[in-house]
Amino acid sequence: MKRRLIILLAALPLAAIALHGQDYYSGKDTVRTSTASYKVIHYDDYISVQNVNNVRMLSFQYDTKTGELLSMAQTGFPRADPDKAMFAEILKEVFTEEEIARYSQNGNNGMGMYFVIEPKTGKTLEVEFELNNSPHNHNPILLSIPVCKLERLETLMKEKLIWKTPHSDCWKNVSDIRAPYGYF
Repeated sequence: MKRRLIILLAALPLAAIALHGQDYYSGKDTVRTSTASYKVIHYDDYISVQNVNNVRMLSFQYDTKTGELLSMAQTGFPRADPDKAMFAEILKEVFTEEEIARYSQNGNNGMGMYFVIEPKTGKTLEVEFELNNSPHNHNPILLSIPVCKLERLETLMKEKLIWKTPHSDCWKNVSDIRAPYGYF
């Protein structure tokens, strides 16, 4: 009986890992695939995962004609809308229907995404993934998304996802637009 109890206790951590999947991000500053590296930034409520080659996501925006630094009031998060059908197609190319439901928790507190967009063409330049990890709504399922899936998602979004960007004089000289697109 004692031996069975020891085996059972030893199996509990393995069962927890199997239930939630592997955690690829906690306690790490960088994660890698065979072709890309991603920096992992830990915040109180979420974990940011973005390609180490992203240079615009966290940089300031400048006017391309004057070189003048634009203030947050001048830039903010402009209204830009992705091709929603293409967005859904890309998700289905990377994730199964079951994974989409599991990772989005059926539409609640899933993975957030931020984008850097070229304003004239609407081309996706950079992608940041935000894995919700708030203490009151801890979602270890999101931490089990394999890094290779994020890489594939990023690649397809840069190749295929076009945005409808604002047609306004205030954006005509801006080098790029940063836009959130909620959760999937």
